[in-house]
Amino acid sequence: MEPPEVSMQTKENFLGKYREQVLKCSKCGFCQADCPVFSATLRPAYNTRGKMLILKAVLDGTVNLTEDLCETFYLCTECQACGTSCPSGVKGNEIVEKVRKELYERGFTPPSLTGVRDGILKAGNVFTSKQEERVEIYPQGLKAKAKAGTLPEKAETLLFMGCLPSYMDMKIVPSFVRVMERCGVAFTALGMHEICCGLPLS
Repeated sequence: MEPPEVSMQTKENFLGKYREQVLKCSKCGFCQADCPVFSATLRPAYNTRGKMLILKAVLDGTVNLTEDLCETFYLCTECQACGTSCPSGVKGNEIVEKVRKELYERGFTPPSLTGVRDGILKAGNVFTSKQEERVEIYPQGLKAKAKAGTLPEKAETLLFMGCLPSYMDMKIVPSFVRVMERCGVAFTALGMHEICCGLPLS
């Protein structure tokens, strides 16, 4: 796959808002201790400062944007730990999101992300599991209503469960539902009609 081109227009648009933040971040690195990707790999390019150094070099025209460099920006989990610990208030995850959008618009998307996107479009969730299985984690009473199609159409609160808690976690959803019930909160859920929020594609 050919790496996307970064035109002067891209540089001007991007630098107009983020230039100062990119420069600040590239000179620091304080947040790397909080970055889960860096902690797991110990590769400097995978923390926020590493990404900003790559971005600065690309935007300054001293480094060509290769496929490997593009993929680096997709390794961020967007946990926002870097922003929380940044002494300069740099919004690292916001910059990474901007770069990803630019890369996507220029035709670069890692195959792994393409697979997730296709799965979401096909099945409505990141695991390509059946929608009927989404409610299996519900407490018995709520699950029965979801399967029977008798969940309230309107309520004070709508619970959006999410893909991971619905398909992979055995505690979050039922525990939270029990809390809501004990507190007397009027709520409903989308049940089998709930689909992925799209966060994995950001």
